[in-house]
Amino acid sequence: MKIIHTADNHLGAPLIGLSPEKAKARSAELTQTFLRLLRFADKEGVEAIFLCGDLFDTPNPSLALLREVTDGIAACKAQVFFVTGNHDDGVAFPYTPANFHRFDQGAKSYRLGSVTVTGADYRYVQGDCLRGGILPAETCNFLLLHGDVRQSFSYGKGEIDLSALGQKNVDYLALGHIHGGTEPRRLGGRGTYRYCGCLEGHGFDECGEKGFVLIEVADGIRQTFLPFASRAYHEISVDVSGTESNPQRIEKILAKTENLPSKDGIKIRLKGSVALSSPVHLSSIQSALEERFFHVKTEDETRENIDFSRYEKERTVKGELVRLASRLPEEERARVLTIAFRALNGEELDV
Repeated sequence: MKIIHTADNHLGAPLIGLSPEKAKARSAELTQTFLRLLRFADKEGVEAIFLCGDLFDTPNPSLALLREVTDGIAACKAQVFFVTGNHDDGVAFPYTPANFHRFDQGAKSYRLGSVTVTGADYRYVQGDCLRGGILPAETCNFLLLHGDVRQSFSYGKGEIDLSALGQKNVDYLALGHIHGGTEPRRLGGRGTYRYCGCLEGHGFDECGEKGFVLIEVADGIRQTFLPFASRAYHEISVDVSGTESNPQRIEKILAKTENLPSKDGIKIRLKGSVALSSPVHLSSIQSALEERFFHVKTEDETRENIDFSRYEKERTVKGELVRLASRLPEEERARVLTIAFRALNGEELDV
């Protein structure tokens, strides 16, 4: 039996940092990725899909989005098992397809051949989510939950008691909530637990490969992470020490990112030291990179080469600033004086 484990799709989420046109296109693209996953399931003979919370970014997505997703599920041949997350708890679908199974009344189990699928919506996730129950020893048992795992004696809402679940015949604890995903980890007893991560990155806090976990049940459980995103987000540090102009810095950035697809998003952290006479202008660098990539963010973490000590005894405005700033912590002092010197020089400031 083949099973897909996915979560944290956050369909309908606002996409910060994109133009209205790009945000609209990217939002539609995220929905299409989910529908493409359903078609992949049919093509590969997948029998069950686990949606482990936050399929939507809100419990009140648009009716058009709800209808599109529900119609996609109804057209899928696989049995779809759905638990809510902290973002979409309480979401109401326009209708219930025959192959769609919810867990909105607390922990509940479904039998699928030699497999038992159990789950609970986010509102019921706290501590021992099975409430003292135990899963059948004779079946392969999957438990679907959304929240943070804990190994302690006190649990709040959305916190899962791993120590209790390790004694409940759970073979695979399918989790949602951690967008980066994890490798499989021992649960205790006979099982493992895993966060699958999200299908697509929504921004620069979700860099790297995104996809889902394909599970195969046959004399045990085999798990494989499959990349599936239509775009990826990357965070790259570029040392621009020794460059004398912004065109040189742009050239250095483009050389370091030449193998990345133009459809992707990149976050550039500029590192190193630059001359005071040639400051970094993020706006011009940003504009140049936006011609090459779908989504761009730049951060200036460079230091400017200024020997402030040579001004300490000067009877000038710069000398007075250096003396006044002497009480500041070293890193803050350098930042404040650099901005002040650039302003005195009549330079454009990116602050």
